[in-house]
Amino acid sequence: MLELENVHYSTYRRILFLMLGASLSFSKIILGMNVSISDAIILLVLLYLLSQHRLFFIKVELLMLYVIIYKLAVSLFIIPNILNVNSISASSIIKLVIVFLYFFISICFEKGEILLVLKGFIYFNVIIGIIGILITFLNLESVFPFLIGSERYIGLMNDPNYYSLIQVLSLAIVSSQSHEFWHSRILIFVLIVSALLSGSKTSLLVLLIFLIFALIKYSIDLIKSRKFLHLITFLLIIVSSSSVMILAQDFFINIINKIASMSFSLSRILTLFAGNALNSGGSDRLTVWLKALSVINKTYGFGIGFADYTEVTNSLSGFGIVAHNTYLQLIAEWGIIFGSIFILLCLIVMLKNLYSKRYLGFTIGLCLAIFYIYFFDLSLNNSKPFWFFLGLAFSLDVRNHDGIRKNLN
Repeated sequence: MLELENVHYSTYRRILFLMLGASLSFSKIILGMNVSISDAIILLVLLYLLSQHRLFFIKVELLMLYVIIYKLAVSLFIIPNILNVNSISASSIIKLVIVFLYFFISICFEKGEILLVLKGFIYFNVIIGIIGILITFLNLESVFPFLIGSERYIGLMNDPNYYSLIQVLSLAIVSSQSHEFWHSRILIFVLIVSALLSGSKTSLLVLLIFLIFALIKYSIDLIKSRKFLHLITFLLIIVSSSSVMILAQDFFINIINKIASMSFSLSRILTLFAGNALNSGGSDRLTVWLKALSVINKTYGFGIGFADYTEVTNSLSGFGIVAHNTYLQLIAEWGIIFGSIFILLCLIVMLKNLYSKRYLGFTIGLCLAIFYIYFFDLSLNNSKPFWFFLGLAFSLDVRNHDGIRKNLN
């Protein structure tokens, strides 16, 4: 009887963590807040960890406590004196508490649980990607309007750029953990195409960077293994392919244009190579970045505390919008000191994981690297997947170096 109960319990745990991974790819704005199915599932995971006496803390979590205290002090004593806005927004407090919860819980995951979450995340995104490919190339947009936003495929996310981020993250995970997935090459192809269907210029840029680093890494691996004949063959293939593409560029441009004409999203991506890519195709990044710098300047670098960022920008310029740059928005909200410390810590833990000898550590470090590139284009300071992956990165770093975490119980 006891063995049967353990089997059911193990199955329940597997389903729970697989569902958590899948639900990280769902996000919709309701009453001005990003709401996800993962919010309910993360609470179930919290209850599970409590029942197993597996809640831990590490030193970096003290920084989160200091941030809350600091933001509250700024809201009470600084913002009322320099800005004519509501100094404390309930939604801002709720958002911060929720993302800190994701961070706090993911730190406590074991390796097997992390792999289950990643598998749920990957396979769900592949399914959503396949649906997007079918919708686009079979002209089924009218059948699935809830998956389309402003003529761009958004899946179950609230923004096409956010959707592309999720797909590129999945691509990074499959590429670095190919031994964990069946038919990984097919999955990679689906994820690349589905990411481009979002029409996100950032996704194409990240994919190009990803390709360049993959080629460099492959070359270095060949050198380390002293397979010089393979290396020469590989380099010859790269050079000859590049030469053919240059010599027959008109032919390839025509093919690209024909493919792009099949979808607004694909044609939009090509504006990345235009002279004014930052402000073309519906983008106006320079304007919102300048607004963020203005917020930092107006608050003398202290940040806005728990005031609502869009309300602050609306008060200052008559147009409320997020910064579309996580680095700027973090500093604008947390202040120069705490914002800079946090960004630096994130970069350090990313590098530690990238240089980890373990596949899983490298994978999570690679995911963080992708987040940090997207930081230049999106405001991800309240992104639940980001805080979740960041928690995993700190957790793996602690295991690799300290090996022991203190039990709250």
